[in-house]
Amino acid sequence: MSHVSTCESKMDDKVAVKAACKDLGLKVDENVDANLGFNNIIRKADIRITFPDGTQMALVWNKKTKTYEAKSDDYYGKVSKLLGGDLRKLKQGHALKKLEMVARKNGYRVSKGTVDQKTGDVNLYLYE
Repeated sequence: MSHVSTCESKMDDKVAVKAACKDLGLKVDENVDANLGFNNIIRKADIRITFPDGTQMALVWNKKTKTYEAKSDDYYGKVSKLLGGDLRKLKQGHALKKLEMVARKNGYRVSKGTVDQKTGDVNLYLYE
C-alpha cells in the first residue's frame, strides 16, 4: 500500500540538519561565529553552514519555537540558488533525515528513491 504526503518542515533536529547539509555538500560547524557577508556582519551560530565558495549562513536555535532559524545575506542569491527559495532543499533534507531516523528507531528499513529534478519530489520507501 502506498501513501502520498506533503508536509511543511520546521528544522528542529540538529542531527537531521547536519546530515542534510552533508548530503548537500555543505560544511557544518557548531557554536561558532558566522560571517554573513556585507560589511563582515558576524553572528553567533548554533550551526554555521559554509557553502563551497565560502559563503556562510547561521542557524540559530529559537528557544521559544524550538526550531532553528536561518540568518544569511542572500543579496547575490547564492543561498537561494543552492538551497532553493525558503531553504526548500535544506528543509526537505532535514525532514527526510528525521523521518529516516524515526522509522529506523521503530524497526523499519528505509530506502530513498531518486529526486525529481523538476518538482523536487522524493520517494521514500519504508519496509517492515
